Amino acid sequence: MGASAKLKMASPEPKGLVAFTRESLELMEQRIAKKHNEEHEEDLKPNPDLEVGKELPSVYGNLPPGMVSEPLEDVDPYYQSKNTFMILNKNRKIFRFNATWCTLSPFNSIRRATVKILVHPFFRLFILISVLIDCIFMALTEGPKWGPKLQITLLAIYTFEILVKLIARGIWTGSFYFFGDPWNWLDFSVTLFEHITIYSPLNFTPIFRVARSLRILKIIPLNQGVKSYVGILLQCLKKLTGVIILTLFFLIIFSLIGMGFFMGNLKHKCFRWPQENETETLHNRTRNPCYSRETENFYYLEGERYALLCGNRSDASQCPEGYACIKAGMNPDNGYTNFDNFGWALLALFRLMTQDYPEALYHQILYASGKVYMIFFIIISFWFAFYMASLFLGILVMSYEEEKRTAAEKAKKIETEFQHTLLQEENEAAEAKTTQIEMKKRSPTSMITSLDMLDDATIRHKEEHKKSQKSCPLCWYKFAKIFLIWNCSPCWLKLKEFVHVIMLHPFTDLFLTICIILNICFLAMECYPMSETTSYVLIIGNLVFIGIFTAEMIFKIIAMHPYGYFQVGWNIYDSIIVFLGLADLFLANVHGLEVFQLSRVLRIFKLGKYWPTFEILKLTLIKSLVALKDLILLLSTFLFFSAVVGTKLFGMSYKAYVYNLDKDCQLPRWHMSDFFHSFLNVFRILCGEWVETLWDCFDIAGQFTCVPFYMMVILIGNLLKVKPSSSSECSTVDIAISEEEEMINEHEKPKRPKNSYERRSSAGQVSRESKRGKIWRNIRKTCCKIVENSFFKCFIGLVTLLSTGALAFEDIYINQRKTIKILLEYADMIFTYIFILEMLLKWMAYGFKAYFTNGWHRLDFMVVIVFCLNLIGKSQEIKLLMSIKFLRALRVLSQFERMKVVVRALMKTTLPALNVFLVCLMIWLTYSIIGVHLFAGTFYECIDPTSGERFPTYEVGNRSECESLVFNESMPWENAKLNFDNVGNGFLSLLQVATFNGWIDIMNSAVDSTGIDVQPDFEVNIYMYCYFIGFIIIGLFLPLTMLVGVILANFNKHKIKQGGSNIFITEKQEKQYLTLKKLMYEDSQKTIPCPGNKLRRFIFGFVTSQAFNIIVMVLICFQAITLMIQSDEQSRQMDTAVLWLQIIFILLYTVECVLKLIAFRCNYFTSGWNVLDFIVVIFSITGLLLPLMGEYYLVPPSFLQLIVLSRIIHILRPGKGPKLFRDLLLPLVLFLPALLNISLLIFLVMFIYAIFGMYNFAYVKKEAGINDVSNFETFGSSMLCLFQVTIFAGWDGMLNAIFNSQWSDCDPDKINPGTQVRGDCGNPIVGIIYFVSYILIAWLIIVNMYIVLVMEFVNIASKKTAKTLSEDDFRKFFQVWKRFDPEGTQYIDSSKLSDFAAALDAPLFMAKPNKGQLVAMDLPMAVGDRIHCLDILLAFTKRVVGKDVRMEKLLSEMESGFILANPFKITYEPITTTLKRKQEAVSATIIQRAYKSYRLRQSDKKTSDIHMIDDDKEVQATKEDV
Repeated sequence: MGASAKLKMASPEPKGLVAFTRESLELMEQRIAKKHNEEHEEDLKPNPDLEVGKELPSVYGNLPPGMVSEPLEDVDPYYQSKNTFMILNKNRKIFRFNATWCTLSPFNSIRRATVKILVHPFFRLFILISVLIDCIFMALTEGPKWGPKLQITLLAIYTFEILVKLIARGIWTGSFYFFGDPWNWLDFSVTLFEHITIYSPLNFTPIFRVARSLRILKIIPLNQGVKSYVGILLQCLKKLTGVIILTLFFLIIFSLIGMGFFMGNLKHKCFRWPQENETETLHNRTRNPCYSRETENFYYLEGERYALLCGNRSDASQCPEGYACIKAGMNPDNGYTNFDNFGWALLALFRLMTQDYPEALYHQILYASGKVYMIFFIIISFWFAFYMASLFLGILVMSYEEEKRTAAEKAKKIETEFQHTLLQEENEAAEAKTTQIEMKKRSPTSMITSLDMLDDATIRHKEEHKKSQKSCPLCWYKFAKIFLIWNCSPCWLKLKEFVHVIMLHPFTDLFLTICIILNICFLAMECYPMSETTSYVLIIGNLVFIGIFTAEMIFKIIAMHPYGYFQVGWNIYDSIIVFLGLADLFLANVHGLEVFQLSRVLRIFKLGKYWPTFEILKLTLIKSLVALKDLILLLSTFLFFSAVVGTKLFGMSYKAYVYNLDKDCQLPRWHMSDFFHSFLNVFRILCGEWVETLWDCFDIAGQFTCVPFYMMVILIGNLLKVKPSSSSECSTVDIAISEEEEMINEHEKPKRPKNSYERRSSAGQVSRESKRGKIWRNIRKTCCKIVENSFFKCFIGLVTLLSTGALAFEDIYINQRKTIKILLEYADMIFTYIFILEMLLKWMAYGFKAYFTNGWHRLDFMVVIVFCLNLIGKSQEIKLLMSIKFLRALRVLSQFERMKVVVRALMKTTLPALNVFLVCLMIWLTYSIIGVHLFAGTFYECIDPTSGERFPTYEVGNRSECESLVFNESMPWENAKLNFDNVGNGFLSLLQVATFNGWIDIMNSAVDSTGIDVQPDFEVNIYMYCYFIGFIIIGLFLPLTMLVGVILANFNKHKIKQGGSNIFITEKQEKQYLTLKKLMYEDSQKTIPCPGNKLRRFIFGFVTSQAFNIIVMVLICFQAITLMIQSDEQSRQMDTAVLWLQIIFILLYTVECVLKLIAFRCNYFTSGWNVLDFIVVIFSITGLLLPLMGEYYLVPPSFLQLIVLSRIIHILRPGKGPKLFRDLLLPLVLFLPALLNISLLIFLVMFIYAIFGMYNFAYVKKEAGINDVSNFETFGSSMLCLFQVTIFAGWDGMLNAIFNSQWSDCDPDKINPGTQVRGDCGNPIVGIIYFVSYILIAWLIIVNMYIVLVMEFVNIASKKTAKTLSEDDFRKFFQVWKRFDPEGTQYIDSSKLSDFAAALDAPLFMAKPNKGQLVAMDLPMAVGDRIHCLDILLAFTKRVVGKDVRMEKLLSEMESGFILANPFKITYEPITTTLKRKQEAVSATIIQRAYKSYRLRQSDKKTSDIHMIDDDKEVQATKEDV
């Protein structure tokens, strides 16, 4: 009996799995009825380990065959009273179904059959295969003949699936019913619509094509991981609601501002003005006599499609002689770029926010309105876009952190339970073993035999478990031991040992590393054109390296045996490289197999075997990709879905209305007529370029169809694209970066001179005994006092700024300004002498050693050298020495602590990332070499010089035909400026692809390429797009994620080292940080006393009420709507209506202002918001009166509207507007000190590069990206150029202009008026270094800006979720306290404590009824049942944060700080506590009840005695009577 019991315990029987029977159903219904009758329901939650779609945990044991696909009682206690049952398939996957209501009985044979079909794994696989076949069929532009039959078959399959689900689940909408799942709704709707389309006589074909595309989304519910990610993204979307609303709010505001500034301006063009004999009046419906649409009279710049825009401001573009700037024609870009109404303005602002082709709109506005509006673009394109992107990233990072935290808590819980279970099993096993031994001693032989069988069964079970974990069968290991482990003879073993020693020697690794590096150099030497000698050397080198790597493989196989060799991943990789290299050798002359040459680039990654950082990054990247596989699958599904929908929506329209796009009716490169082009278009949209293809879509399909599709792709696609970035584990926190950290630590060491001279100078350096020593010491003391004097530092700082600012005047017009030039020359001499004097003083004060060991002093020394060389260059007229004066601006870094802090922080965050940067560079090198192999020499084309376009292939087929064509001159066989003729050009081309500047031209050249010396043809090599798609994913997205991850990890590491403070701000700015935090609550701190006058009191109550605030907000919104409905060229009636509405709004705002002045009087101006309202009212009234006085053009009507619109920022007002906005604006406000520091550094970098650009590119020929607005002629124009480069917009055009260095492109002898400089050619090498270096520096600074703001947002959010209290919570506590203690006694009556606790804000808030909780706090009470403020605060704080050692310390600090802050308050001795008082009250109640009960008993006893006496008296009287 005992043995059988033990055997039963040892066998893995299921735990808790019970078949679902009719009795189970009755018990469940009883539990449900009982639960309804109970008043207090149990707070149960579903077990996350037992969710639908997950596998049943192993703790429930093996699943018997009889329970597979059969109804079972639910093991989750939450569902045991939810009218459900559970089913497990053979993979132990959990399914749940409803037992009753709108469905068949669980015991019905039909339903049981459909349930078994539904839960079977092959059913899901069958449906998935059907969906994939359907997807392939939908992607085909022209399907096969049997396509309709396949469509009917698939429809039948989907219908059968729906019927199975309907019968198995029921037709209700609750949980686990068919219509309770949104995916079933989608599936049912699409299937029903397909049936209607097929059998209905109506033509639903266009709608059917789009609706059927929704079938692709069926992939999502068929994959549980992807489905769960959709739920996570929906949760993220809920959290992003506030950010989306704030973004829309700002977009609306900026759109209205844009309408006010630029409405109608983009129609201003240079029009050929009629001469004296041309008196014809030009007019149109705009009532402007100078309005015309005659495009032939417009002025066009060379090579431009649209007419030159112009403006009437002095800083706008001016028309050439003979032309006048008038409002004529249509807006640019076929009329789609304008601010003429709210819709187009909103589209333009959205384009600027997403940074799509902003340079074009940027130039158009500056041409038409003036350069002063650069400020508008800086705010929109840089700060606004940056802030909104940071908020989105912050929300996503925060959600990812929450996911990680939840997963960690879950893992910890599972680990604890597992350890508990393991410990319990060990105890049971120990007890069983002990019992077994005892029974063996006492039991007969038969019993011992059964116990031995038990042991054998247990051991056999363990062995089977181990075997199941092995990846290969046992026969394979026998085969490996015989054939792959070579232990043949002693001679072989000696050879093996000898080779093993050689291969493990460090010099062997060094030799192989050198060979790999040399091989990389040889691969990078390939170029076009290439001499025969170079080609021969590269071929021989390839043979040598193949031989070396083959020998390495052979020797390692000998040393390690084949079995041991192929157990190492890197060895497998090496063997693949060797086999591909040998295949390349033998198949080199076979046509079509040149692809094996590309395998050579795989040798680059052999370097990773000897590079620990690469190995760590590889493992981290693989781990991230595995973790994100479902999210990547979801993104791929969305891409495919969007491409199919685009094809179905717009494919026919592109073919039908192609004449709107091209006069020759040729489809553009970017269209959606077929799936591949549609996929490319969607991919381009996700890369951030969508507006040009949107314009084409407008031309063929209209705005109402195109805008929703594009918005869907942009918004959902970017959410899916950004989510992997925020969820990636590529932070590489564990990378070994000890050397870089040591370098940083060296930089961080304090090298500033100490305060006293004696500490600087040792006794050996200065003799105290000698008189000379004393004099020398006094001199150094004096110098030290001078250089450390604050006035001296301010003077040097001022001189530094003046010397830096003076550089901005040295533009192309300096020779025409003789006075300024002479002043600058003298100023340079004065600045030089001042800085030399400062340097000498510091040498004297600090000594040479202390001076030159400080990095900032070394920088000052370098700048002094630059000043001296500049003076020498001027005297000797050496241009090279004169051109380096731009380095003078670097001195600003050493003079201002804010910039020093940012530079130090950048060094801390970026220097440790150098290893990762090199890995990224290696990936780019690989793609560059592949690009050279694919495209070297193929970007040449024959250009028609008259039209500037390429000859078609039927006219010119190759280079010889091009050169044989003669039209008075040879046709140019030109190469593209950006190409892959060598690795360097390949890197530059890939950089343009990575920044999405000029990448379209590079891809066009690639897909048109046919071969060397062959004329390119339109999209003849179209699948070369895949090369660039691969580079964007592998070469851009993944390395960018790794780099940002490393920078973020370093930022967090150094932030923790500094105690959690921001590493981008100074110590003084830490105080500003706290001040800014307090300003967010300024309104709640300032209170205006209520007036005594009855009328004023009534007005005061009215203007301070919430209703009045809502009325004002609604009024502001109505005024914004009034501005939205306006448009350019609107009717006179509309103008009049808008004017009257504007007058009404101004009158209402004036009434508001007057009412507040009456109520507040002088206190009105104590609030900045009231001052703003007052200024708006004054300006508005002035703007209305000026036109009546004849000064109409002094204040434009649009400016008046914008002044009134400025009141809309009241919505962002703390305490008045939505709290959601305040929470989102708080990170930006707290980020302002760091933002100011980083902005100063960005400005300095822009300044230095602007000066360098003026010295080197001022006279470059104006074409491509260099024009009248963006050029390097003056400092302002240079800053405009660099602003474009800072936002990575249009730098490719500037570089193209600088590439003009040959006679065919520029004139090196051109005379530039007013200067001795000749020529308008550029310097390509200098231009490449200039732009590439600036892009890298700007990228590093901007990435750190994003990180600082995102982490500030995450920090604030984490503090809210964590059980901590901030200074704001304490401030709110005391604000509520003032209401209950207006006299400031620091006490409140205990009877008010409940109301006080309910009046507090979270997390200190305690909802009523709360008296029990308050009593349990055991608060001390003083005389009069009063409770002290500090005692309440400490008790409430302890309730929120819990018990912790650090928190106890914080509470003691709070108590001591409170006592120090209030020394005049009388100390008190508490006489009791709330708990004691409650106990006393309860005790008194008990005593009173006992006493009352006693009195009642006594009174009852007396009453009974009286009755007894009366009865006795009556008896006695009766006796006497008798």
